[in-house]
Amino acid sequence: MRIQQTSRIITASVVLLSLLTIASGIVSHEFRKLQEQNYAARRVALNTVPQLAAGSDRLTNAARAYATTGDPRYDDDFVRERDVERTREKAIEQLKQIALTPHELSLLTQAKQNSDQLVGRCRECPGWSWWRESARRSGRSIRT
Repeated sequence: MRIQQTSRIITASVVLLSLLTIASGIVSHEFRKLQEQNYAARRVALNTVPQLAAGSDRLTNAARAYATTGDPRYDDDFVRERDVERTREKAIEQLKQIALTPHELSLLTQAKQNSDQLVGRCRECPGWSWWRESARRSGRSIRT
């Protein structure tokens, strides 16, 4: 009788431990999938943030160079980045596709608004207006 009871206890323990092992495997698999998704999102963010900065830098550098020299190539660079290549906008769209927290999304939106305000102010700076007027008088065409 004692052997039978001990055998039942051992069998129940083995079954219970087997069930715990299976449950742990399922939970582990779910956490692994979550980890892979987070890694993919982090990889997208780490690749996209420099793209966002590069687009902003390109606009800034083109505006500075044009205001300083009046060379229409810089104005063309500025307009091409702002209207055609749209590096900043593409980067922001990629970042919005990953699961950003509301705080991260608000920071991203604020940074984009600040950048857009600077882009708008580039067209208002005195050097820009002076070169545009000078170009107009000399017959060069300048896009807005």
